[in-house]
Amino acid sequence: MKVIIIDDEKNAITVLSEMLKSYNNLEIVGSFTNPIDAYNELVYLNPDVIFLDIELKNENGIKFAEKFLTLRPNIEIVFVTAYSEYAIEAFELNAVDYLLKPISDKRLKKAITRLLDLPNFQSKRNTYNYIKSFGNFELIHVDQPISWRTQKAKELFIYLWVHQGQFITKEKLIDTLYPEREYTKSQSIFYTLIYQLRKTLSDINIEDAIQLQNGNYRLNFDFESDYKTLLSIIDDDLSENTIQLILDHYKGAFLESESYDWSHNLQTKIDTKIVSSLAQYLEQTMNTESINPLLERVINLLCEIDPYNEKIHENSLLYFNNTKQVQKAYEKQETFIKRLKDDIGILY
Repeated sequence: MKVIIIDDEKNAITVLSEMLKSYNNLEIVGSFTNPIDAYNELVYLNPDVIFLDIELKNENGIKFAEKFLTLRPNIEIVFVTAYSEYAIEAFELNAVDYLLKPISDKRLKKAITRLLDLPNFQSKRNTYNYIKSFGNFELIHVDQPISWRTQKAKELFIYLWVHQGQFITKEKLIDTLYPEREYTKSQSIFYTLIYQLRKTLSDINIEDAIQLQNGNYRLNFDFESDYKTLLSIIDDDLSENTIQLILDHYKGAFLESESYDWSHNLQTKIDTKIVSSLAQYLEQTMNTESINPLLERVINLLCEIDPYNEKIHENSLLYFNNTKQVQKAYEKQETFIKRLKDDIGILY
């Protein structure tokens, strides 16, 4: 279920985003402080649900809901507001739910349940497959990660998925999976892996997913994934929506939990792209005198991914000094010095 969030308060977007991340069957595809920007990107983002604040600066959320529904009649609206007096108008638009701030976990769960029980989401839910690949790798079916028959079957799936659409020779696959084992002894094990993988995917309603042609194999199914989402936006303009999406999807290095030898170069390449985009956003926005929660999340992630980068460190300090957050600047400096001293023996 694709979701966008519209709220003129950045903190409110951050809080709701964090709450929604616990639902495997939801994907936040955009967040906006300006409903006009959301409207302009509605067709491109193609969301199923909008979490929409009613009291927006210079705009009325209910009026904008009518515009959204005119453009996309099948979209579902969940209103979020600090005021209860709009409830009647909201439900006249057939809103799925009406959430009062601050939203509790229990109340949000009830709203999500209502959404998933709608007829147009039931069919999606029964066939829902999604891959999480940053941090822990999981193939989600419906609401739960699947169990793999063996770790090698899982690795075979991931390798084919990473090379989506490409035919890979049997020899290359065997050499990748069993680099230290004699080739002839690995063939029978490899065929068992292919069988296990086909059976696993068939159990979640994906038939004929492994395609064989002239001794070459490929994964013949287009999975939605965090990897696919990040690749599609990483080179976009550095809008707040793009940065928010990067932060929402990045849960650790690509395939970090798997530590495959063949994936290390790809991990480095993706992390480098992410650091470059986030560092560029930091450089463009660090001179603000207003506290920016989104920028502080960027700083925290950059310091986690690239902790020894002096340029990132200096720009972070400039931001905290500009916003008069002296204590945070001091703590950031002390952490950086301690890391240099303890990890690599450099005095700063």
